Amino acid sequence: MLLLGLVASWASPLLLTLGRALIWPAVAVAVGWGLYTWGARDGRAACEARAAADAAASAEAFRKLDLARQVASDARAALARQLEDHANADPVSVPQCLSPDRVRRLNQIR
Repeated sequence: MLLLGLVASWASPLLLTLGRALIWPAVAVAVGWGLYTWGARDGRAACEARAAADAAASAEAFRKLDLARQVASDARAALARQLEDHANADPVSVPQCLSPDRVRRLNQIR
């Protein structure tokens, strides 16, 4: 018991001195770690929000391009039908060549 009392009396001032010396670095580490995790969380949230906005913008651009492609495809199909109708409007009199009226009608379409 006496030995324990001697160790406790000798270690107590040393532990207090070490404790006081280590308290500010420990507080600094704790505050630094808190700020780091707070910044990482906010940075992750900002990155995810930016990625979601980019995905939405990409989807909107794809939708617009697909609509433009569909309109162009419909216009091309309508012109092809019109060309076919004009080509079939004049009966074939000579199979080797087109009649002058047929050539004029085809040139008007261009």
